[in-house]
Amino acid sequence: KDQKGYYWISTLGGGLNRMDYIKGTFIHFRASEKETSISNDNIVNMIRSYDGQLYLATRNGLTIFNPVTHKVRRVFLDDKGNDADNRMQYVYEDPSGNIYVATFKKGLYIYIRGKEKLVPFLSLPPALQSPLYNSIFRDPMGRLWFSGRFI
Repeated sequence: KDQKGYYWISTLGGGLNRMDYIKGTFIHFRASEKETSISNDNIVNMIRSYDGQLYLATRNGLTIFNPVTHKVRRVFLDDKGNDADNRMQYVYEDPSGNIYVATFKKGLYIYIRGKEKLVPFLSLPPALQSPLYNSIFRDPMGRLWFSGRFI
């Protein structure tokens, strides 16, 4: 629920939806070839960041959505937006405002605000590097935990 009382609902296949509970109406935001649309209708995970933006982990890249202006920024691991290389699993914001993105096949990344790019998160020892991360969690001691499939 945002500051205006709208509920934001992410779906697997139906894109992003804004529900006005009072009026009983929906606005649907769907993916298309246009760069002004969300990058994919399959949204696996969504967060609202400290600055009010919605970060959508989709099956084809990271979408940053402004819920006030409906402006979209699409961020991919490569410039092509290739579905096989850009599947996002999870997005997490730490208390310092760092955005971590767990991917399906390419490991863990940090989103660099202002540069609109994802860079590999290299702070993990090689034994803990995984191509597939499922979740990111911060415990009460401030430690980040990453779950994934390790090969």
